Order: sequence, then C-alpha cells, then structure tokens
Amino acid sequence: MLAKPFLLALAFRSLSLLLPQTYFQPDEYWQSLEVAHEHVFGYGFLTWEWRDLPEGGRLRGWIWPGVFVIIYRFLQVTGLDQTRLIVRRLLEVGADVKVLMPRMVGVVVAAVTDWATYRLSSKLLGSGSAAGAVSFACW
Repeated sequence: MLAKPFLLALAFRSLSLLLPQTYFQPDEYWQSLEVAHEHVFGYGFLTWEWRDLPEGGRLRGWIWPGVFVIIYRFLQVTGLDQTRLIVRRLLEVGADVKVLMPRMVGVVVAAVTDWATYRLSSKLLGSGSAAGAVSFACW
C-alpha cells in the first residue's frame, strides 16, 4: 500500500491537471517536450543545445527527454496521439493527450519529490518537521 504522505502529495499535485487553463514550463521541461516531440513525430524546433557540436556530441543529454519519447511513441503506436480527452475541471474542456500525459509525469515526479522530502525531514529533524518541510517544498 502506498504511504499516506505520498497519496496526499499526489492528490495535491494532481490539482495542477484540473484547475489551471494553462501551465508554466521551465526551460528545461519545455525543451524536453519539444525535443521528444521532434524525435517521435518528426517536426518541432530544436535549439542549439540539441544540434551537433563541431567537436561531436551534444550539449544536453537524453535521459529526461527520453521519458517523454517513450510516452509519445506509445501514444503514436496506439493512435492516441490523434485523439482528445475530456477532462473535468470546473467545466468540461478538451485536453490534447500529448499535453496531458507529460503533465501527468510531472505530477508523479513532483509527488515523489514531496514524499522523499517528507521522509528525509522525518529522519533528520523528527516527524513533527515533515509537514512543514513538504509545505515549503511545494511553494
């Protein structure tokens, strides 16, 4: 069974899927989605960090974009990349699966980070500090 702190973190982070009409993506996250999309679907914009360097190789690694390559490839193979999901926010709004799936990955990664912060704080500072540590980590 999953730990209660993890389930609470997952529920809190899942609000980001339901409430905002848009979301903020830091540069690293945006580039990972764009790079994965270009790799799987054959079109997109690659910044200079992803182009071959004169000395060979690239400036950035493929580990984080590779997560989204797997997701996008799955969506492509199953034909879900051409569909739209209906997501309940306050009203029913169509959400593109190619947008929703990476956001779900972000929710899980954030919830795991919150849970790890909770556990670390409990071990280092005692169980009374864990809720406060997670609260600070969320904001």
